[in-house]
Amino acid sequence: MPGALAAPERPATIDERGWRNKVHPADVSGRWLRARRVVFAALTVFWMALPLVSVGGHPAVFIDLPERRFHLFGAVLNAQEFWRLVLVLAAFAFAVLFVTAWLGRAWCGWACPQTVFLEGFFRPVERRLEGPREARRRLDAAPWSAGKVARETLKQGVFVLGALGLAHVWLAYFATPSQVVAWVRGSPADHPVAFGWTVAAAALFWLDFAWFREHLCLALCPYGRLQGALVDRDTVTIHYDAARGEPRGRILHGTAEKPRGDCVDCVRCVVVCPTAIDIRQGQQLECLACAQCADACDEVMRKVGRPTGLVRYDSLNGIERQPRRIARGRLFAYGGAALAAVLALVVTSANRSAFEVTLLRSPGLPWSTDSGVLRNRFGLHLVNKNAGPARLSVQVDAPGGTQIVRPPGDVELEGFAHFHFPVVVGVQEASRAWPFELRFRVGDGATERTVEARFLGPR
Repeated sequence: MPGALAAPERPATIDERGWRNKVHPADVSGRWLRARRVVFAALTVFWMALPLVSVGGHPAVFIDLPERRFHLFGAVLNAQEFWRLVLVLAAFAFAVLFVTAWLGRAWCGWACPQTVFLEGFFRPVERRLEGPREARRRLDAAPWSAGKVARETLKQGVFVLGALGLAHVWLAYFATPSQVVAWVRGSPADHPVAFGWTVAAAALFWLDFAWFREHLCLALCPYGRLQGALVDRDTVTIHYDAARGEPRGRILHGTAEKPRGDCVDCVRCVVVCPTAIDIRQGQQLECLACAQCADACDEVMRKVGRPTGLVRYDSLNGIERQPRRIARGRLFAYGGAALAAVLALVVTSANRSAFEVTLLRSPGLPWSTDSGVLRNRFGLHLVNKNAGPARLSVQVDAPGGTQIVRPPGDVELEGFAHFHFPVVVGVQEASRAWPFELRFRVGDGATERTVEARFLGPR
């Protein structure tokens, strides 16, 4: 970020040999942590409830791979409408970009599933079983003993159960909850594919939350590296107020030394950081904007009788006492793109037809002749896009004297069913009335769709 202080060349999570330094954040309390815990709980309940809550007879979010359908809060998208999901993803992506330009990596520190489950479940379990930061560090450095093996086994056992729980909730997005329960009660041999995917997902969850942790954000996630291009001097994120805090040092009473800044150099902001950075070095790639350093610093400031907010949410211009802007071009661009995607989704959904019609010609030559009659063969692919039955009527508009051969009556389709409706159009070859236009009209009583084709013959 422009104007930020120089950050260390090597992340604190990697030692001089290039090996991983295990991070043990110290416990912290404060208003930001309390708010994040509420958000974590709400997001966890929301994520777990989506496959359980029924909307229109189906889970709120359900990806039906065998039938190639996507259920989204009562709307059902078939394979022909999968493009609508692109609008949903585009709206979400531009909304994240908007939040990043406005609040930095607030998504990472507050709403990312990696953070939600790590800080909401796995890290608290570790603290409960192994004690505070110093106790965990001593346990890591201690040689293996019966007690250490027992603690590690218990912790990893709970982690495995948590990973399996997440994997089964993830599986419920692709199978109904009742089906998942039946699979759990049955033999894995009865459903080897679902069992294999669940085990693989659980193994990845366990590897991430038990060991890889912050390195997923630092090494694999591209979003953290994109933030440098998304933020500016008016983006609100976590900053250290160097003008107020420097020169840092211990509080000395009754001495003739020059007054120091408010920072007492207790390094409390460093030991509570989940990525082990020193926020006093300026904004860094590893910062998740989780505000644990702000809570820790506020706690120290209250103890020494100084104003809180030495580390706080603010913009770089705000920290440097420069004029700040809220309305900025990039905010309008990202917000406008997200709004455009939402509006496109709303408009296309409001004008959505209950059925799909696709006109196909028969393979081979577009015409054939038999007993002096020139014929073109067509096929209408009719798809019912709703869960309920549909009755479709088919009409063919053609010039007088045209012979039309088609199945009699209307087409009855069950929910999400499809049907190939053949139509043969013929004219007397001697009339040489071709080419001419044909119109195929398909309606369900409320909506009518028209497709056009040209009747072809030899020149």
